[in-house]
Amino acid sequence: MPDHLACQLAVLAAAPEHHNSKSQVLEMALRSYLEGGANLTALDTVHHQLSTLGTNLGQQIQALDQTLQTLTGLVQTLLTRVTALEERFTAFAADQVHRYEDLQGAYDRLKSSQATPERGGSWRGFRSR
Repeated sequence: MPDHLACQLAVLAAAPEHHNSKSQVLEMALRSYLEGGANLTALDTVHHQLSTLGTNLGQQIQALDQTLQTLTGLVQTLLTRVTALEERFTAFAADQVHRYEDLQGAYDRLKSSQATPERGGSWRGFRSR
């Protein structure tokens, strides 16, 4: 071991928590180094997983955005078609009301002509040969 490191090791070993044990100082230093390396490895793994999750999330957001745009277009198409059907139904209903009123008027006229028969206008007096 180089002299300058041996001197620093002797100073550290002289601390009360190490009880003048250079091997205890070396063990703690090595353990801290290895745990630090393990922590860096774990941190690198977490960063990689976060990056992967971020990429996947971005792809899913893009797919969701495309689906939303497609659905928006379909809803607009449906609204246009429903509006056209409502207009056709309104026209149909109005036509049916007019037909009903015409039939009701014809029925009323027919009924009133049967209630007050006019001379020569009734079929009751019809004779066959």
